[in-house]
Amino acid sequence: MKKVIETERTYLRELKYDDFQDLCKLLQDENVMTAFDHALNPDEVLDWLHRQMKRYQNDGFGMWAVIEKKTNLFLGQAGLTWQECEGEQVLDVSFVFLQKFWHRGFATETAQACVRYAFDNLGFDRVTSTVRSTIEPGKRVAERIGMTHVKDFQHVYQGVEGTYSLYSISKKQEQVP
Repeated sequence: MKKVIETERTYLRELKYDDFQDLCKLLQDENVMTAFDHALNPDEVLDWLHRQMKRYQNDGFGMWAVIEKKTNLFLGQAGLTWQECEGEQVLDVSFVFLQKFWHRGFATETAQACVRYAFDNLGFDRVTSTVRSTIEPGKRVAERIGMTHVKDFQHVYQGVEGTYSLYSISKKQEQVP
């Protein structure tokens, strides 16, 4: 499978049906899915996989599998998706990793690479990160990659209203580290 993005320690590639079991480990973990309000059941995981494949076809991007180069292990996902923020569609960088790979810098490394990809390969001028306001590590990643806090807003996800923080970086701003 073609590598979409390569970083120092990882590569990102399109998800495929062979990733279903790894996706289940990731998306069915209650701790990992705190920001999403609930872990997914197998049907929801399959729907998630289908949604990413549709995004690849329609948008040319989506959430990609993050694979560690050294071990070829599935670490999680990172990518670019369209998200709604108070009625506006924004290009959003996001990531989710298996818990055993937390606090190792993979989120920052892959988020930086996704932002660079959006600017350099896709021609976007602005990328955002929408982070549930209670997820401090997600906010720190946004700040580490040069994003600034724009605002907090209310959003309903999976039927649950919550407060989210919107971070943003533009191509004109100081370049992504």
